[in-house]
Amino acid sequence: MEAVREASPRHAKSLAFGRLIALRPGEVALSFPKDAAFHRATVTASGRALLEKTLSEHFGQPTRIVEEEGEAEPSLAEEEARDRKARERQAEAEVRAHPAVRSALRILGGEIEYVQVLEEKAPEEEPDERS
Repeated sequence: MEAVREASPRHAKSLAFGRLIALRPGEVALSFPKDAAFHRATVTASGRALLEKTLSEHFGQPTRIVEEEGEAEPSLAEEEARDRKARERQAEAEVRAHPAVRSALRILGGEIEYVQVLEEKAPEEEPDERS
């Protein structure tokens, strides 16, 4: 994914919706969920040449993308969506339970309709190797 992301972030985003069925010499077998038709078309049609060229360079041999049916782990995009939902649920629970929010609601009245997470949690910084 990193090699594809460096070559084309747009195509990497579509490739992330593919569920990896198998990674064989010279072949990457994917399936796509029904709701990812746009990304399927990008990977298997309009972006195929660029993706296969990038994968071939990365693996050091001609590599093609094939679409197969079968059991597969969730795609990277599905995992990211699941993680994002979990973070949003956690943030909402923390907001609803926060003493300041609870006090403001008690004093001013009203209720929380929804909590919108505007930005994702910043990645933790790695320690500086020079220290």
